[in-house]
Amino acid sequence: MKKENLKVLIVDDDIVVREILSDLLSKTQYYSHSVSSGEKAWELLNKKNKFSIVLLDWMMPGFSGIDLLKKIRKSKISKSLYIILVTAKSDTNSSIKALNLGADDYIKKPFNEEELIARIKAGERVVKQQKDLAFEIKDLACELKQIKNLSGILPICSFCYKVRDKNGKWKNLEIYLEENYKVRSSHSVCPECCDEHYSGY
Repeated sequence: MKKENLKVLIVDDDIVVREILSDLLSKTQYYSHSVSSGEKAWELLNKKNKFSIVLLDWMMPGFSGIDLLKKIRKSKISKSLYIILVTAKSDTNSSIKALNLGADDYIKKPFNEEELIARIKAGERVVKQQKDLAFEIKDLACELKQIKNLSGILPICSFCYKVRDKNGKWKNLEIYLEENYKVRSSHSVCPECCDEHYSGY
């Protein structure tokens, strides 16, 4: 079963490299899709089909890997992508340039298959941590919203104990709590009321 939650986009103008990478990722149970140019990659990344990791060739005719890297990092889709630059350049200055421009990792051609998979797995861990953090932030925002709502004055009728909501409608307290705070009530009897009403039983 493929790891559908992690989609890898391969961007390389060399069909042989694309086939090698696609086959390697398939063997290691990753879903992958490949394109032959930076233009096609940019078009695909802006569609609903979400990718988590991009294996990006540096040197391509026209729209190069570096051009695409710059464009991605200036866009809204940047934060959801882990980009590994794949290139034949072997000098240190090139790797420094790639990382400074926004690449998350860098691997040289010809690459070692085990090393590449290890780097993809490292990227997978980072992507998962980012998603977990995003969920935690969302949950925290909801909790803060509830705290803010609870911090205000809640109008309660002195006779029937109904609650007035923000729209001015009076509702049963149980209904109000369930609608606004997802709290379900259950009926019980406190010790004092038990002594007062059931002391003779």
